[in-house]
Amino acid sequence: RGYVVAAEPLDACSPLVPPTFLTNFTVGKFVLINGTETCGFSKKVISAQKAGYDLAIIFDPFPMPFEFLRVVSYPKIEISIQVVFISFMDGITIKENYL
Repeated sequence: RGYVVAAEPLDACSPLVPPTFLTNFTVGKFVLINGTETCGFSKKVISAQKAGYDLAIIFDPFPMPFEFLRVVSYPKIEISIQVVFISFMDGITIKENYL
């Protein structure tokens, strides 16, 4: 269970606005992030983690079938939050119906 908000900025390539209004909530703090290629997924997740979110939801920026995810090696980083990748349509559905 958690409360989801849209990332500010949505691409999460720079520091995110923290979920300070959720301080007294006992549910998870989830952030919806656009998976644009402006910066890497690691940068997006680290931005979410540093802002204080518990879960990063990254949606595909392109409206096509979600068939594969390209994973590349990256220097060791410490990620302590959960991350999920969802399709473009699922991302739009969350934005339009739950934010």
